[in-house]
Parts: sequence; structure tokens; C-alpha cells
Amino acid sequence: GGVTIDTTGTGDITIDSGGALTIDKDIDNTTAGTTAGLTLDYDRVGAVTSGTDRNTGINLDVNATGAGTSGTPTVNTIGIDMDVIGDNAGSGTSTVTGLDVNVSGADTNYAIITTGGNVGIGVTDPASPLEIFSTSSQLKLSYDASNYADISVADDGHLEIATTGSTSSDIILDA
Repeated sequence: GGVTIDTTGTGDITIDSGGALTIDKDIDNTTAGTTAGLTLDYDRVGAVTSGTDRNTGINLDVNATGAGTSGTPTVNTIGIDMDVIGDNAGSGTSTVTGLDVNVSGADTNYAIITTGGNVGIGVTDPASPLEIFSTSSQLKLSYDASNYADISVADDGHLEIATTGSTSSDIILDA
């Protein structure tokens, strides 16, 4: 069987017979305020005088093995699948942020580290420290909304740099 913890009618925490944990919280509120569906607060205090101290707030380990050992299945394994849907604020303002990462306080701070060390945007197997895959502009460098440069690779492999500016669109190479 499963376990259900009722949280006074606003949602519940369920562990089904397969071991899946579901946290369901419904909020019906017409007053402005701050709400959180899930808060994890991990505080480590005390002085470490020697050795290695590793603190992990969330350790997600997803293993899907043996699923494709016979037949022709399609196996998709996803560590984190995040859907963030905002709402129009009417006459006010509305902002939706998919991922907000704030990393600070150490001698060296990293927002993301990948196993292979490479980051891909639009590509699942980046072959360099940063690989951007798109059939349109791959990189846009902006000074403001009117002054920017688009850098892309054409379908024939040529590098294209297109500049846009309010007074001129020059490319300046300073050697």
C-alpha cells in the first residue's frame, strides 16, 4: 500500500505503492503574498578544521537501467523536468523565471558544472566548451535594444556577423 499525509485540505503528500513521492499543494488566493510549493532549507553550521567537507542540498540520482535490453523501446530518462507557467497580471506586471541560480560566497563560484565540462544550447552532445546549435542566429551580443551584433554559421559553413546600430553598422577589428 501507500502512505498519504493530509495537510488540512490544501493538498497532500503521497507515497504510492511503487515508492513515488507526490507533493500536491493547491492554493486559491486572491490576496498578494509569497507562497512556496516546496521549501527545502539545509543549514550546515560549525567549523571544519581539517579534511574534506562536502555539503549537498539536493542529491538527485536517477538510474534507468535494463529498460532497453530487448525489443525496440524508446527510453527517455530525465533528471529534472521543469514546467513553469506564469499568469498575465492584467494591468500590472508579470515575470516568469524558469531557473534562477544564485551562487556566491566561495573563492570560486560556478552556476553549473557538467560532467564532460562542455555546455550545449540546442545540442545534447556539445563538442567544445560552449556549443550553440540553431538554424537562425546562434549568438546575439547587445549593447541595448538598438545596437547589437548577430553571429551565426550559414548552411554552407561560413561565419556571418551582422551588426545593427542606430548610426552605423561597422565591424571594427583592432589589432
